[in-house]
Amino acid sequence: DEEKAATAISFETATFSPFAALWMGDAEKAVEEAAEDATVKEPTYITLEKEVDGVKVTLTAEEGVVPEGAELSVTPITADNAETKERYEEVEQQLADKIAEENEANEETKEIAGFLAYDIKLLVTDAEGNVTEIEPDGEVKVSMEYKEAMIPEAVELAEDLVVTVHHFEEDENGEVKEIVDMVAEEAIEAAVTLTENAEIEKAEFVTESFSTYTITWSNNY
Repeated sequence: DEEKAATAISFETATFSPFAALWMGDAEKAVEEAAEDATVKEPTYITLEKEVDGVKVTLTAEEGVVPEGAELSVTPITADNAETKERYEEVEQQLADKIAEENEANEETKEIAGFLAYDIKLLVTDAEGNVTEIEPDGEVKVSMEYKEAMIPEAVELAEDLVVTVHHFEEDENGEVKEIVDMVAEEAIEAAVTLTENAEIEKAEFVTESFSTYTITWSNNY
């Protein structure tokens, strides 16, 4: 990890610097330089939080990755909300298409059992009150903690039930270009915490962009 890597780098520097100085006959300077090189500055982190509909969303990032004054926006995408109903139906179809592609490629028979969808954004407001959507300048960690464990009503408990996080990655025009299974993707840090009844308690993931995210339940018959 980064801390071990930093320690390793400091050790290499510390072992070299004294010998270089001793060659010039300055042992005291060698010790001082080794101590300075061995000191690793800890990064400073910022945290943004937003709580909505029983889920607390927390963003954590190194200072500079998210501009000062940025706000975290989280909008649940549901079928019973007139403002998000159309988007919910789009997400539902896009997930179905994603699973159909995976079934064909892997000769599987998975089906979407249900999902919880969220539109997550970073927003900044200028001096004139204009609000702009932005992306982080690097990786951020997102944690979604549910006050009460949740599961879509349509989901029926089964032994082969799988729960994951999907990210609807968008292009520069805001169109979905790829739907990524973040838990299955080895290159991405993501995990879900469930109850014994497959209810979601917590989801965590690392990302460099925001858009629609889903907690997705699927069956493999």
